[in-house]
Amino acid sequence: MKSLGAVPHLLAYVFAVTAGLGLMLGGWWSWLTIAYGVLVVPLLDPIIGLHYPPAQPDYRSAAYDIVLWLAPPLTLAVLIFSLWRVSFRPVSVVEAIGFILAVSLTTSIGMVAAHELIHRRRAVERGLGLLLLALASNLQYRLHHVFGHHKRIGVPGDMETAGRGENVYLFALRCYFGQHLWS
Repeated sequence: MKSLGAVPHLLAYVFAVTAGLGLMLGGWWSWLTIAYGVLVVPLLDPIIGLHYPPAQPDYRSAAYDIVLWLAPPLTLAVLIFSLWRVSFRPVSVVEAIGFILAVSLTTSIGMVAAHELIHRRRAVERGLGLLLLALASNLQYRLHHVFGHHKRIGVPGDMETAGRGENVYLFALRCYFGQHLWS
């Protein structure tokens, strides 16, 4: 039953579903993904959130593998559908901004699965991780994370470890640009 612990991780894919709906319906619906991420998720988090004591999930189960393997096709589908949508139907400025943000958010959610997949032993899974990183325009992440962060974790040269009390926005900038410089 530990494999049921993978079910909450499927909630991340609601971003892909809302992006697809927004792309299909157009208009103000193009902002559905942003509304979900900014309004619904913060409201549901205290309700659904972690329950204590947390169950020890089995991260090696087939259920977790399936959750991870869903990320590349869903992310790719949203990206292809968005390109088709803007190529064949007129798009207003409001829709365009909503679409860009929705697709960006969907590809960035794929980074969580990409992180797990690039650590896998099988080449096909590492390849899926690289595909997700490419869709998020973040291929340098694997180089820095695997060969930099894991060798220097928590020391001053590690770009992926925040310092105690460090501003989250400054850390994000340092992490992102530091990875590019290191890679």
